[in-house]
Amino acid sequence: AAIGESLVGVGAWASNFIYLSFNFGFGAGVVINGKPYFGSHGNAGEITLYNDEESINRPALRYLLEELHQKGVQVDSIEDLRLRFDPNWPGVDTWLKRIQPTLDRLV
Repeated sequence: AAIGESLVGVGAWASNFIYLSFNFGFGAGVVINGKPYFGSHGNAGEITLYNDEESINRPALRYLLEELHQKGVQVDSIEDLRLRFDPNWPGVDTWLKRIQPTLDRLV
């Protein structure tokens, strides 16, 4: 994601930045002078990981999409979610309550 940002996003005006992401943990992509920085062990941006039990409760948007679909909200993709998001949709509160303990521990 950080490489994508460096090519078509914030990299258009910033040659140094950190891209934060929640995926299988809390991580970051580090870009210095327009180039990805990997560090000596290839994990320069890794901050923390979720264990296997926490994985299903991580704050990943794909799980929010699943929750919304189960509640009857028609959202086609994460991009569609971004464009049309309504915090009052059924399922948003359920998802937030489910991910909150995992997110709290992570942060």
